[in-house]
Amino acid sequence: MLAWRARQTYRLVQTTMRMFSDKEPYEGSILKKKGKGDEEIYFNKKEKEQLRNLLHKLEDAAGEPEAAVENDRESRAKLLQVLSKHNIRASESLLDDILSWKKGTY
Repeated sequence: MLAWRARQTYRLVQTTMRMFSDKEPYEGSILKKKGKGDEEIYFNKKEKEQLRNLLHKLEDAAGEPEAAVENDRESRAKLLQVLSKHNIRASESLLDDILSWKKGTY
């Protein structure tokens, strides 16, 4: 009778350990998989939102070429101020080269 109880207790302990193990598809691993799935859904939503915001920014920038021209004028004016502060007289080609270098297209 005592040996029978010991076997039953051992089986109960083994079954309980398997339930919370990652190796067997019991309830413990199901909860972990659900947590990982929820995490993936959350980050996918965040990435989708960030990509949508980036797309809107790109569309706004591409849709306003006047703003880009105005930005170039402002950059050119600021560059002239800096160069004149140091008593440097720059030609238009030098200004173009410096601005293209600034944009990374030189």
